[in-house]
Amino acid sequence: MFVPNSLLLFHETGIRRKHGSHRLRRKQARLRLAVIMDNKREKEISDSVNQVVTYMFRKYLDRNPDQEGLEYYKKALLDGLSIVDLINSISGSEEALQKKNASHNKVVLILPINEIDTIIALSYRLYLQREPDEEGKQHYRSAIEDGMTLSELTEALSSSPEAKKRKGGHNRVVPTLSVNDIDTMIALSYRLHLQREPDEEGKQHYRSAIEDGMTLSELTEVLSSSTEAKEKHQFFSPGIGNEGISDGAFIRELGYLLFENTVARPRDFDQYKKILLEDPLNRMLLVQQLVSEQIIRRKAQKNSRFEVDKCRIMGTDEFLTRQIWDARVADLEPAAMASPPKARLEKLKQCDFHHSGQYRVSALASMYKGAKYLETFLENIVSQSIFDQTELIIIDACSPEGEEELISHYMKIYPNIVYKRFDCRIGIYDAWNYAVQIARGEYVTNTNLDDLRRQDSFEIQANALDRHAFADVVYQDFYYSLDYRFDFESVSKCGFKSNLPIATVNNMLEFNSPHNAPMWRKRLHEEIGYFDPSYRSAGDYEFWLRCLKGGKIFLKTNTPHVVYYQNPEGLSTSADSPGLYEGRRAWRTHAEELMSPYFEKSRAEFARDIGLVEVPGTEVSDYDLVQKRLRYFAAEARAGWPEVRQVPQKT
Repeated sequence: MFVPNSLLLFHETGIRRKHGSHRLRRKQARLRLAVIMDNKREKEISDSVNQVVTYMFRKYLDRNPDQEGLEYYKKALLDGLSIVDLINSISGSEEALQKKNASHNKVVLILPINEIDTIIALSYRLYLQREPDEEGKQHYRSAIEDGMTLSELTEALSSSPEAKKRKGGHNRVVPTLSVNDIDTMIALSYRLHLQREPDEEGKQHYRSAIEDGMTLSELTEVLSSSTEAKEKHQFFSPGIGNEGISDGAFIRELGYLLFENTVARPRDFDQYKKILLEDPLNRMLLVQQLVSEQIIRRKAQKNSRFEVDKCRIMGTDEFLTRQIWDARVADLEPAAMASPPKARLEKLKQCDFHHSGQYRVSALASMYKGAKYLETFLENIVSQSIFDQTELIIIDACSPEGEEELISHYMKIYPNIVYKRFDCRIGIYDAWNYAVQIARGEYVTNTNLDDLRRQDSFEIQANALDRHAFADVVYQDFYYSLDYRFDFESVSKCGFKSNLPIATVNNMLEFNSPHNAPMWRKRLHEEIGYFDPSYRSAGDYEFWLRCLKGGKIFLKTNTPHVVYYQNPEGLSTSADSPGLYEGRRAWRTHAEELMSPYFEKSRAEFARDIGLVEVPGTEVSDYDLVQKRLRYFAAEARAGWPEVRQVPQKT
């Protein structure tokens, strides 16, 4: 343990003082301790000294004292070290100076003002047998807001000259309190130390004890040192191991219980660390806040109405509604809005198609009740610029609409169309898994019957994977449509486009960037596995999270070449879509392994790991600290460049 030089100098070599002055100082210090402890037993004095040392460590070093430090300062106090010298010694240490810039002095109270006033009033009645005057109330209210504990309030009042005068020389006073006051005192103590209301058995027990003479200080000591309090202290106190858990670990545990998405995500750590500030008193407040938010959210969900023609444009704060869509279409020239080409059997017979024999891409399509979209879909896919290097695998999930007839006409012209019908209704991910297993292409992409691809869509994606060997999955922004009758060019003119972020772990825990029409290497399924068929809507998202766990790389291309139709009857867009709940299930399954362990580190640990000597205050986010360090390393690297490589700095 680090022992401040000032204290070593004082006790080991001795500061040159006059002998009489030193003896007087020791005598005064002992007298002060004797008055404060009010002639209590030696054990009680020792416990109180421990509390003083612990308080000073927490106040100036933001931690509990280690055993060596506790014994050192305890002996110094009992040998006559004044409280002033104790404060100067600890607050002037190198460790304290390193922490002085951290903002740990502001304390947010668990109890509201009216309950603080109740505590003050009860303490006045206990020790001064009167109600507090306004000056006293204001004084102790400010002291509690600045961090005064219940024990310190008790000590201040019980050792005051007024309290001693009322005692009349007796060491113990049995206070006269009403049953209501006693019950209030018990309830407040339970809330402070156990974070709950007292049970009836506990209330009866402590009511009898107080009537028999138990003081508020003793009640506080019993409750705060109980097994239950220690267990809750570990959860509600910043620290490591038995001393508590870090703010990050606290947020993680709260996520499983109280967050809307049932897991803590990167933005949650960033948001709630700014509230907690490594202050234990802020933790219960956060719990109360989250519970309130859950109640409000559930009430809102009960009263909410699902809007079929409304969706959030991914990667933005904007929504697309039927009203907005219709207004945009009305602003365009009627001639600019065209329908996509559909299958024409007469024209189809005249097609002269030759497949190259090379299968670069396998396009998967799961079909159920797709007759309305099938003509447009087939024409859209066979018109792809590299369809002669592609195969289209259509899995019929026992659709009742007879789509097979039209597909068979296309298969006569396009031998690279593969059709498989199941005699029972299978899920979309069962269909995809079957298609992947029979696929011959090096690359795989999924195609929805109600979506559209630009003519060069497959080519753009396949070329990206050819050029970038490090990439395992490619994806892109896409256009939204509320009308399946418009072709790609018409929808793109409307301009409702996503703004997807790069698919990193942090971003993918927010939403599914490769949500629409990605392309991936088929070998991923040999390395990662297939889609989980227990999902109905979010199985692709769960698969991408597994890919991230496996270290796979996602690449975003710059060109939006896909149209996503917000289908009111679609599995992922209908009112009874399981997508939201399945997304949360995927988070619960994979988030803990994907999240960086740095989110759970204390500020001191995090600062040390990124190479900071001084620990910044908690008002600065972890992200900002990392960015600052990166700028520092960049500047350091530039300083070592040859002069010709130096980049002039802007003034």
